[in-house]
Amino acid sequence: MAKQSQYFFLEEWLRSTIITSNNKGGSVHSASSSAQAIIQAWSDLRDSLQCQSFHAHHLQALKLLVDSQASLHVAEPQAKLLLSILSLQNLTFPSESHPLFFRLLYIWLRKSRQSSQVVESATDILLHLLSFQSRSNRSPLFLSEGILLLGAISFQTSLTDNSKRVCLEFLCKLLEQECRDLLFSDDLVSNVLAGIGYALSSSMTIYFGNLLDILFRIWGQEDGPSGTISQGLMLLHLIEWVLSNSLRSQSLDKIDLVKGVLETVSPTHSSFAVVMASAGTLRAVNRSGRSGFMHLANTAEGRIETLARDLVSRIKYLGHLEHDPKFNLLLQCTALALARSGAVAYRDSLLVCLSFALLTEVFPLQRIYAEVLKLPKENWNLVLNEIEKHISSAIYKEAGAITGILCNQYASANEDSRSFVENLIWDYCQKVYSWHRQATLILLGSQDKLISELEKVAESTFLMVVVFSLGVTKHRLDSRINQEIQLQISVRILIALSCMEYFRRMRLPEYMDTIRAVIVYVQENESACVSFVESIPSYDDLTHNHGSSNTAKLQSVWSTDEVQTARIVFYMRVIPTCIEQLPAPVFRKVVTPTMFLFLGHPNGKVARYSHSVFVAFISSGKDPSQNERDLLKEQLVYFYMRRSLEAFPGITPFEGMASGVVALVRYLPAGCPSIFYCIQGLVEKVNTLCSAVNREDIDLWKNWEGALEPSKKVLDLLFRLLSLVDIQVLPSLMKSLAQLIVQLPVNGQNMPLNQLYQQIAESDDVIRKPALISWLQSLSYLCSQEQISQPKYTPKALGICVPSWGTLIILFGLFRKETAVPRYPQQGSWMNAIESSLFKQWLKNIQMETGLLANGDMSLKKVLIQSVDMFGSRLGFLKFKAEVVDKETGKKVPGIVFARGPAVAVLILLDSDGETYAVLTEQVEEETGLHLNLSDVIDLTSFLDPSTGCRGGCDEDLGLFLYRGRVDKDKIKQLQGKEMGLREHGELIKVHVVPYKSLWRMTSDAKVLMAIALYEMAQRDGLLPPLRN
Repeated sequence: MAKQSQYFFLEEWLRSTIITSNNKGGSVHSASSSAQAIIQAWSDLRDSLQCQSFHAHHLQALKLLVDSQASLHVAEPQAKLLLSILSLQNLTFPSESHPLFFRLLYIWLRKSRQSSQVVESATDILLHLLSFQSRSNRSPLFLSEGILLLGAISFQTSLTDNSKRVCLEFLCKLLEQECRDLLFSDDLVSNVLAGIGYALSSSMTIYFGNLLDILFRIWGQEDGPSGTISQGLMLLHLIEWVLSNSLRSQSLDKIDLVKGVLETVSPTHSSFAVVMASAGTLRAVNRSGRSGFMHLANTAEGRIETLARDLVSRIKYLGHLEHDPKFNLLLQCTALALARSGAVAYRDSLLVCLSFALLTEVFPLQRIYAEVLKLPKENWNLVLNEIEKHISSAIYKEAGAITGILCNQYASANEDSRSFVENLIWDYCQKVYSWHRQATLILLGSQDKLISELEKVAESTFLMVVVFSLGVTKHRLDSRINQEIQLQISVRILIALSCMEYFRRMRLPEYMDTIRAVIVYVQENESACVSFVESIPSYDDLTHNHGSSNTAKLQSVWSTDEVQTARIVFYMRVIPTCIEQLPAPVFRKVVTPTMFLFLGHPNGKVARYSHSVFVAFISSGKDPSQNERDLLKEQLVYFYMRRSLEAFPGITPFEGMASGVVALVRYLPAGCPSIFYCIQGLVEKVNTLCSAVNREDIDLWKNWEGALEPSKKVLDLLFRLLSLVDIQVLPSLMKSLAQLIVQLPVNGQNMPLNQLYQQIAESDDVIRKPALISWLQSLSYLCSQEQISQPKYTPKALGICVPSWGTLIILFGLFRKETAVPRYPQQGSWMNAIESSLFKQWLKNIQMETGLLANGDMSLKKVLIQSVDMFGSRLGFLKFKAEVVDKETGKKVPGIVFARGPAVAVLILLDSDGETYAVLTEQVEEETGLHLNLSDVIDLTSFLDPSTGCRGGCDEDLGLFLYRGRVDKDKIKQLQGKEMGLREHGELIKVHVVPYKSLWRMTSDAKVLMAIALYEMAQRDGLLPPLRN
């Protein structure tokens, strides 16, 4: 509110307190003229006095001066000039001139110092004009300016008491007779109220009570104006201004008179005026900070409470809110009075009255929607004008303040009152949702501006609901409140916010705080979760219009209903947070139809929320009836994949579908048929999409862009599943992918193969990586063969073999159609592993007298072949896992074996001229020319105790042998640095001959160091035979 000290004129300050869209504040005379023009105007008026005439240019001079009132200063000489002109008896003035004279004299009184003689003269002239002016010349403007000037004169301290008494008496008489005709214009009312305000602040109190009585009676008379919000606000601040002056000057008589009038309101007093005057009184006391006048504040509060109680009683008696202009005005004024009064003590009737005012007057959506639905199309412009007018009104602009007062009252209310108000607002939200859906269906496309204006009001309503909801969470969701009530409130808040979700157009911290506060209770309680979920609009409601008779005839496409969509998205965002508490039957009955419906929503963002609900349910798993939940999960997969794939790539967002596929692969039981169905559906989708693309477009297939981009996305998803699916599903996935890739055009195979190479190379999954490597090698071979001969390939699974000990061995490969079956090492590698000497020797070792199974304490349950590496046609390395169980304890014994078979290393020592040399090489005979016979070497490991074995996971049996011989010096020089090996095979082998005494420092090879140690120990103990020539 603008401060009064910024204004010279009370009526301007009163107008400034009205919040309107056209910024009616300050002076209505805002034009300014040049100093020269103002001087000329005063000169013209002096000519009028001298010539004792008044012509059009004299009237124009008055208008120019009044229009410049903001910068105009009227001194006493100018005032005398004006009074002299008005005193001329032989002149006839135009009717519009007197208000201008009054205004200039008023400026003089408010801006200049006055002598009592001139003020007395002005009083006489004014009273004469007001008394004897013919009724035809007493226009509303003439009367309002006269009342304003009369009040301003009575406010002057330089005026004698007798003159003041005359002024005040005449003012009371004039108000009684003429005031009714002055209440039809806010500008006129501001002048009248300012004049009364000046008079009430006069030093004489004898007419104070009479003026108050008139002020309270001028509205609401029979056949008279009932008042407006703007007039009510000006009255409120007028009383504030008068009482603030009285409180500062300690005018106890005036204060007691105000208190008395408020305590004993006359039946002739307008409730409209009483409630606004009470608010002004309360505001003045609150802003004064004087505790000694709390009795006055209490009286004002009591009067407002009495009026509010009467309003509430009338509403409850009727059972509904009637559309009566006087009643609606009083409800609005009560709300505004409380909003501008400052702190107000809690009273039950105030809380309820504020609630009704917000829902019917501040946000009159029910009335507006009813007009839209009932009025014919040609009258919709009237509704638009009504909304625009309301948006610019003071009551609408005070919505925030009124909501704040409501929350303050709510904080102190009892439980019954709180529940009553809560139910009012929650039900109102659901009605707004229904009303706006119907109105939008009717207006969309033809009255978009009307919809836009409607939504402005609804957006403000949403803000009110959010602020109130946050207040509810602060006062109702604490340990003092019964838990069942807390759960009910949390659910009601969520439902209300879901209804208003469409109108949430900005990020509000209060909104997020409210959601966080209530979602905790819903997440932790099954009944609350079920109650919230069951409030979702049914499938029938979503897809069919069940509104009014007007809207029922219109066809509505569910996906274009943005109001409904916004509400469903709200549910889709909340349900994943409480999915663990949601029983499977409820999810099946309530959520599933809506989820599958919105999977096909054309808005990708909306569809993704449906996918997120599916993911949340698939990944949930705390249902007491887990079997029922798992069964439902598997059933939903079939519908989910069909619904998702049929709308891809046009509608279904790939990210949403991918998240659903990954979730079902991760969380469904291993080997679940639904997973196989999912993979089959994805593969068929890729085939379908690829078949629609021209196979001859080489660039397109090389880059997999454009028309192939959707296919590439699904193919990438299938590649990703290679590392996610369980071992039971992996063979089927590998088979399907092989079929898919081999059938692609040759130019389209490179990209998938390269991607597979990179993915498998970067994988750290030691369990499935070997199988994937073998599979990819076979697949790459077939693709490369096709690139040479262009034959047709048909992938085919060799089968799944389960040996008697329970090991799963996967045999997987590719056959060429209509050609001889090529022999790939990978195809027989798994069976070769079982038939190999490595595996058989391991089985023999653990069953020997010193083996693990010898004493019968251990039991071999099964063996899992994990990887096989072939060296050409020969088995090289074998890795498997044996499950061995201690029969006594039942515990498993670690049994990971890396079988690579025995190996041999020979320590070659050559003696030359008393110096012993060691030869370092890989292939002895090929590179040194030395022929080693078994009789020439000594087995150093034969000196060891064979009963102690290695505890590691590798079965490698390393045999260390010693060869000693004599050679001449030339042979040593010949061997030193000799290079051997087949260059075409990439071999480059260099022979190194080093003195034996330096050998232990020349290499860190463990075989060499072990051989040196065994040699030294055997030589020390005399176990070696003498060196022969």
